[in-house]
Amino acid sequence: MLGFIIMMLVVSSLMGCQRGMMRLLGGFFAFMAFMYGFRILLFAGFHLLPLIILIWAIGNIIVPFARGFMSKFQ
Repeated sequence: MLGFIIMMLVVSSLMGCQRGMMRLLGGFFAFMAFMYGFRILLFAGFHLLPLIILIWAIGNIIVPFARGFMSKFQ
């Protein structure tokens, strides 16, 4: 993980704040996050998958519904 952070810092300092470079860094970051997540899933086993689905459902379905429901009472 430290190597990943150092690589991101080096690439961002070499390329500056150009719009294309920011997109490239964002894509690279998303790719590395996917790879680390897949690696954790493989090492932890697929019994972790229901927990991931539950966290996704809470974050993307239940929380927005609860916010909308609570906003009707304010």
